[in-house]
Amino acid sequence: MKKIVATLTLLTLLFITGCSFTISLGEENNDQDSSEENNDQDSSEENNNQDNSEENNDGSEEMKELTLEMAGQGSPRSLVELTSFIEANPELGTANDVSFHSFDIYEDFGEGTQLVFLIVNRLPVNLQDISFSLTMGDGTDEKKVWDQHHVVLSKEDIGILESNHAIPFGLALTEEMEETLRSIDTGQFVIEIDDFQYGSEEETNH
Repeated sequence: MKKIVATLTLLTLLFITGCSFTISLGEENNDQDSSEENNDQDSSEENNNQDNSEENNDGSEEMKELTLEMAGQGSPRSLVELTSFIEANPELGTANDVSFHSFDIYEDFGEGTQLVFLIVNRLPVNLQDISFSLTMGDGTDEKKVWDQHHVVLSKEDIGILESNHAIPFGLALTEEMEETLRSIDTGQFVIEIDDFQYGSEEETNH
């Protein structure tokens, strides 16, 4: 078994409804102990492209059908709506990458009002203990919903995010944060993801 850790910075524009952004795993890694392991991961991803997608006759890739894992979260309403969304978008995500998709605001997903996201894993490895810092607003200091908010999606909370699977997670909103969120014009949302890290365990012959 081996553990791979990746770190990156991303700035992306997106819409609040049905919006998405992809985290491309780069070559840089701030964890010097894992640089060799990340090279192994890059090689593994190249050799396992067909695990996540199949090539059509026109050369384009067709991704495997996505599976939703609720990990004991949510409510009956969110389960129905998220399941319907995944069934309508079975190829959601980016081949050989990790992507985030904002879904909706719920008052019954967890404790209090939450903005729910889907994290989609199209890598050929399973992910666990995911963490990152989130900044979200209109790109100015006047309207910020979160500012470098540290998010931890631990194995204990959401389980393991398997390849070709999606798991929802919610971030709590205060009344003030919800008002700020709803006051931002469509198309003006800015999300910044910093210090994205994850652990991935896979079988090796060593």
